[in-house]
Amino acid sequence: MSCIRRAKTAMAILKAIVSRVLFALHGFICIWRVTVVKGQPLYWCLTGTFPVMVIETVFTIRRKKGGEWKWVCPSVLLYLGTAVPAIWFLELDLMAGRMVQSTHDLKNSTREDSISVLTDQLKISLGREEWCKILEQMLLLILIIGRWLLPKGEITREQLSQLLLVYIGMAADIIELFEAFKARLF
Repeated sequence: MSCIRRAKTAMAILKAIVSRVLFALHGFICIWRVTVVKGQPLYWCLTGTFPVMVIETVFTIRRKKGGEWKWVCPSVLLYLGTAVPAIWFLELDLMAGRMVQSTHDLKNSTREDSISVLTDQLKISLGREEWCKILEQMLLLILIIGRWLLPKGEITREQLSQLLLVYIGMAADIIELFEAFKARLF
């Protein structure tokens, strides 16, 4: 019986760490992209949530033995506090580019800072809009998968499914907020 309990605890700790690594990795990529687009190292200040996320992870592993809080998840709040502002800055930059394009009627307003990834015989070039779309969609995906991976704690399967539906709705609202930036002003 003790071995089963230890295995469950070890699995809960592993899930807690994996989900937080996903959150931190996506948050870091979002912040890196903002720093590249804006060309200012000041945006690295958005990584200020990472030390808090590490402290929260250590607390969760030591005190809660990998178990999560019932309805509030600090790691998700910290993740959203990292990724949403970064994507928001990217959207604001795209919106400013659209405003310049519509006021000056430029033919080639896309800035040539796309990043090319070279694989064997496939060249993928991502512009600013594609990066932003990918990061937004990954936010949705990581939010849902991350919460699903997080240990359940004391909630039932039915409560977990309700909680996941709430997270899907929250992620959809965040995506809708980002879509508001895409509306043309002129």
